[in-house]
Amino acid sequence: VTYHIIEYNTNIISDNIPPSKPEIKVISGLTDDNGTYITDVMIEIIPGKDSLSRVEKTMYSINGGIETDITTLTNNIYPITEDGTYEIKVRSEDANGNISEYTTETITLKKANIVLDKTKLVLEIEEDSTVTAELTATLENVSKDFKWAASEDSGLIISGEGNTKTITA
Repeated sequence: VTYHIIEYNTNIISDNIPPSKPEIKVISGLTDDNGTYITDVMIEIIPGKDSLSRVEKTMYSINGGIETDITTLTNNIYPITEDGTYEIKVRSEDANGNISEYTTETITLKKANIVLDKTKLVLEIEEDSTVTAELTATLENVSKDFKWAASEDSGLIISGEGNTKTITA
């Protein structure tokens, strides 16, 4: 019996690198000086990234509940509309089953009574169809200043002091 040894040069790439951590981004909501949200909050869940294999799924859970795929959300947006404290945990998984580290964000919502001064709403329609809107909000039953939280690219201009703010878009 004769045996032949055959060598093969194979490069096998093993993907055991997890995706990057996903992001949790607050895209709207008003906060008081303590960082507690006083209006409904909208958060965007941004999946992690993976350079070797694609991200297969991104899962989120609220307050330790069942993990749910973000594909159940509209545009990866999760609304928080009820008073309470919410711990949001998010992770991504790639096509090879590698799981990212969790991203965790805690949001506390305690809604304030908001009175909108409708006399301050101004709409101007220019010849080029540009629309400008201005809205003034006054918070009642809130002893401290409030802040407007919006994404940097929202184009909002915030002005005012104390418990009255004007938001111009």
